[in-house]
Amino acid sequence: MDSNLLLIEAAANNEIKKVKELIEQGINLELKDKYSDTALMKASRAGYKEIMEILLEKGADVNAVDEQGKTALRYALKDGFKEIVEILLDKGANIESKDIKYGLTALVLASEKGYKDIVELLLECGANINVQADCNGVTALMGAIYKKNEAIANLLLEKGANIDFKSTTGETALMYAAMRGYKGIVEILLKKDANINVKAQHDWTSLMYAAMNGYKSIVEVLLENGSEVDLKNEYDDTALIHAAEKGHKDVVEVLLKHEANIDAINKNGSTALICACINGHKETVEVLFNHGANTEIKNKNGTSALMYALSKEYKDIEKVLLEGKGA
Repeated sequence: MDSNLLLIEAAANNEIKKVKELIEQGINLELKDKYSDTALMKASRAGYKEIMEILLEKGADVNAVDEQGKTALRYALKDGFKEIVEILLDKGANIESKDIKYGLTALVLASEKGYKDIVELLLECGANINVQADCNGVTALMGAIYKKNEAIANLLLEKGANIDFKSTTGETALMYAAMRGYKGIVEILLKKDANINVKAQHDWTSLMYAAMNGYKSIVEVLLENGSEVDLKNEYDDTALIHAAEKGHKDVVEVLLKHEANIDAINKNGSTALICACINGHKETVEVLFNHGANTEIKNKNGTSALMYALSKEYKDIEKVLLEGKGA
């Protein structure tokens, strides 16, 4: 084995005695392997506290980076080694360091991975609660919500995380909560005056995300708090069209109760009824039909809801449209 790798190998294998002997012999603590990992990084990644402490005591660089721009702190976070993280921070680890590929800080990563105790520690040590990832603009709050780490999301909100920051594609924390089905967080965000009708890339709204994913209770909360029911995205789809297309009958009923335009047309000329027919959603077709949806409208292909039902041989839908009742 290359003598330059002896310390790195010993650290990776938790060989405490050997690490001490090599240090006494004057080995360079900052030597790196082919991945640019140092002995400290190896020990931190594996959670080998004693070896890590020995290396730090002897002057190992706590902020050395590998070829990916990752530090020992980043590797300690990988598997949630809180005690290791705490020691590294105490020794001066850069709490805001980012990797090269994604530009994630320790706080964003810990929030996404669900390490609540580490998130608390990082905040106590002064981590920037609103820092955004370089790759997508996601904050710790957005990451926690997207990864369904509700306890961390609540913690970040309690600590004052900015609720209206946008990702690089325009999504806010409220949108992430709406698309992931977190009613509790949606309600908290709305109480904190989150912008309910703000639009993301392609003009998507929180209501559209909730409707598309079938989250009836969230759709209700959003509408009760002022979400505009008939806003359209870049393709002129409304929340009703999205819900109908996916066959979310209950959501369709809620939207219609709040006076959604039942015959709104998207850029393809399709209505909610046509979209429901195309995808074979009989119960949704029934709801729309019973609420007076126009069955004569044709899209840009010259095709009506009934024509789609006939061409796709959806017999039960044909019966609904022709007779006005289910099969």
